[in-house]
Amino acid sequence: MDAHHLPNIFSSIVSTACRVVPDLAHVDPSRILVCVRKLPPTRLGETLGLRQAKARRGHDPVFSTMSVGGREILYVITFNVSLVSTAAPSRQALETVMHELWHIAEECDGTIRPARHGKGFNATVAELHDIYLSVGGRPVPTFEPHARVRLRHLRGKGRPGVLSVRRGLSIAATVPKAWKQAWTEDDMRERTAVLSKLLPPSFSYVCPHGHEVVRFRKLSKASSCAACSKTFDRRFLLSPNKKTPT
Repeated sequence: MDAHHLPNIFSSIVSTACRVVPDLAHVDPSRILVCVRKLPPTRLGETLGLRQAKARRGHDPVFSTMSVGGREILYVITFNVSLVSTAAPSRQALETVMHELWHIAEECDGTIRPARHGKGFNATVAELHDIYLSVGGRPVPTFEPHARVRLRHLRGKGRPGVLSVRRGLSIAATVPKAWKQAWTEDDMRERTAVLSKLLPPSFSYVCPHGHEVVRFRKLSKASSCAACSKTFDRRFLLSPNKKTPT
């Protein structure tokens, strides 16, 4: 059975979004390398700008270079493989694509847009999502746990870079010293795996009103349903869902 090539699937959606969504017209998809791999459950995607070289006190600026197929790469966007699971919320995967694209600076020069995460950022992402679908863009497909999928990642341990907000809206990229160099196509690794082996274990809980909550860790203390109450309320305690294995 052929494997579903997830990097190509996400690359196609990225290219379509940049073409049909006006607010993403500044993004050049040919300058983006899309990777898909297993990330921590709480991290659905990450964007690394290879020119995001904000020098910190006592540190040299970091300017990475990469060429793939004769084209210069300015951004590496990595998506969590869990986004294509049938257990993922329907909007989550596509909103993650829009989220990562919105991080790209208006100049599309390898730097990151100086914007904080928050209600305003999330509202913009939701609007991009709705515009994309309204003009006929296709959502991210989902696959059953037994499906074989193709992944792509960059050589090295851990993430190639971590973006963080420092001093207001300035963005700094912390890149390990070993990565202050040119990336080559040999640094890309691809492999095929069964989707179920890449997904984190999930634990299903339900509240007295029937709202189902999925967690990637067992609850270590009493927790209440956020849909029923924004603050902790013992009337809406979560209990293991008997209908699904935990």
